[in-house]
Amino acid sequence: MANNFQGMEDDALFEAQRFKGQQLKREADSIINRSIYFGNKFKDAVAKYKEAAEHFMTGLDNKSAIECYTAALECMDKKPKDFKSVEKADMYVEMSECMKEMGIKTRENFQQFVTFVDNAAFLYAEAGKFYKSGELEKELAEYIEVEGLNFDDPNSNENYLKAIEHYKHAGETFELENAKTSTNQCYVKVAELSGLIENYEEAIKYFEIVAARCSKEKLTAFNAREHLMKALLCHILLQMKNAEKDDLTGAFYSSVDDLRNAYDRYCEMDIYLSGSLEGDVVLKLFDAIQKRNPKEMATVLRKFDSLKVLDSWKTTILLKIKDNISTLDLT
Repeated sequence: MANNFQGMEDDALFEAQRFKGQQLKREADSIINRSIYFGNKFKDAVAKYKEAAEHFMTGLDNKSAIECYTAALECMDKKPKDFKSVEKADMYVEMSECMKEMGIKTRENFQQFVTFVDNAAFLYAEAGKFYKSGELEKELAEYIEVEGLNFDDPNSNENYLKAIEHYKHAGETFELENAKTSTNQCYVKVAELSGLIENYEEAIKYFEIVAARCSKEKLTAFNAREHLMKALLCHILLQMKNAEKDDLTGAFYSSVDDLRNAYDRYCEMDIYLSGSLEGDVVLKLFDAIQKRNPKEMATVLRKFDSLKVLDSWKTTILLKIKDNISTLDLT
């Protein structure tokens, strides 16, 4: 009984908020439609629309809130000199939050959501707020990566491709603010997601970029080998991918020199790679490749797995290597 009463009370409060929102929206509409108005009618209308939107959001009517913010933005566009880019950006952020509250269930919903976030990010950057712009791009990339947007084909890589695009943009924007940690985080995501969709060249490129950036800083120099290890695993998979299916062993064997050259180059980039667990594992893999011994390769991978807790990316990539090893023709 008490729960029912509380529910009725909440419904009444939400309804009151929506009613207030409708009232404020009518006032804003009235201001805009007046031919004679003493004051800045666009500023006054925008203030009313914003207040109306806030009441609609509190009343759980996000659709009406978006309509009010849209009307406010239209007013701003009619007299742009009276409004700052940040004010417009803030509205687009609120609209994107409304979209998430409503649920992004269709491709059309998703495109509208992305447009809101992109507009906000652009306007923050225009105002010189690069870190805030980068944060929005990064959050959008994370949302796409986790939630996905494969409305047509659940097995498509579309979500990763779109997430990569926004992680790249976020990283580039963070660089403008010299936000090194955030830049590296975004570029690592570009590399990892590229590796998961078998775009190994792109993965290698961005792992190398992050490793080079880490090696230049005393506080992060020790982290470079982690990224170089991942790049080397991508090198192995790239060679496997490029090898002809009817002679995988021979083609893969012939690539060992290229793999060793990459390793030597990475050792020059990072003095901590040579002699490390990661470096030793890679060298043992190269030896097993040169011996044309898939069993030895599998043993090396199992031992590495037992010595170090692997993140999900490494686990996935190592499983791909193991699967490819099983296809080697030793006859």
